[in-house]
Amino acid sequence: VGSSGGDVVLYGGVSDSNEYLSDLWQLSNGVWQSLPNGEVTPGPRGGHSLVWIPGTSKLVLFGGARYKGRWELFDDLWVVHLKKVYAYEEDLKEYIKQLRADRD
Repeated sequence: VGSSGGDVVLYGGVSDSNEYLSDLWQLSNGVWQSLPNGEVTPGPRGGHSLVWIPGTSKLVLFGGARYKGRWELFDDLWVVHLKKVYAYEEDLKEYIKQLRADRD
């Protein structure tokens, strides 16, 4: 779940029938709207983190898991736009490495 300015965005999760989902939804002014995904998405998952990047229309999605006969755990990172979803780029990985180095 990511939120900004009263809007809430959801990605994925688990349905009532225990199916893992990869859809993107936005709650704005009390109305839910399904948002289009890009051709490449993070894939079906639950238990992930989704954080809105302040001052942008972007969110960062990290990790999660799904069960398909065995647990699959994800440690991937995605940038989510409200109109499309795409894989992270190398420069974002480098940025995160630098943030971690600065923190230590």
